[in-house]
Amino acid sequence: MKNLLNYCLVIFTISVIVGFGFSGGVISFFGYITFLNKVLL
Repeated sequence: MKNLLNYCLVIFTISVIVGFGFSGGVISFFGYITFLNKVLL
């Protein structure tokens, strides 16, 4: 399960960075981490 989450996180991060550029990708990445923490905790 944890490996699957890590895999999805990597794919999501790459797609966001490619789609929106590096700075937008970083912002979205931290937003996604916050979202995951709220869902999992």
